[in-house]
This record gives sequence, C-alpha cells and structure tokens, in this order.
Amino acid sequence: MARIFIYDGREFPDPNPTWTPEQVRQNMASFFGELSNAETDETKRGEDTVYTFTARLGKKGEFDPHKIADQMCRCGHKKSEHIGLDGHGPCSVRSCACGKFIWSYFLDKDGNKYEPRRS
Repeated sequence: MARIFIYDGREFPDPNPTWTPEQVRQNMASFFGELSNAETDETKRGEDTVYTFTARLGKKGEFDPHKIADQMCRCGHKKSEHIGLDGHGPCSVRSCACGKFIWSYFLDKDGNKYEPRRS
C-alpha cells in the first residue's frame, strides 16, 4: 500500500513515508508556490492512498480581480484601515507606526493570501 500525491494532473512519489501529507504538501510548495495554502483531499485507489492537492487561488501570477476583497500593507493591516486619499495615508490602527500604505499582497474573500508574481 503506497501513498500517491497528485497535483496539476501529475502523480508524484512519496518523498518521505514518515512525513504527514501536509508536510509533503509544504515540501512541494518550495517547487510549486501555489501549494502553500492548497487543500488536500484523500481518497483510496485499491490499497493505495491518493492525496490530491488543489490550489485555492489558481496558479501563481494569475489575477482575478473578482476574488480580491482587500489589499494588505506591509505593516500587516488592510488598505481600508489606512486614512487619506484612496487609503494610501498612514495606518489608522492605534500604535502602528506605518507612515503610508505600501502594498504587500491581496486578501481574497475567504481571507486567503494572494501575491501575484512580480517581474
């Protein structure tokens, strides 16, 4: 009985039988960045256990503006928490020393982080 890992229609051998499926997913995320917050589904195929990884936000670099709920500043607060014209001013969160909004990543409607590829 083997463990088989599937991502993007491809099968991958078990890199380390002592790792949990989540540890395997995190290890694979070093090659496929979109797996860092992917979902893991477990099924049986005969005596084998098949783990399928599904990226939540699509492939890295793809942009779907309909999924974006807010932008995040490098201070860790939402753009909507920044004051000024279009939220680009200082952070309104008490004790935050952020002087202005500096984009870091997007947040989707489910609270997942999305960072498009930068050129």
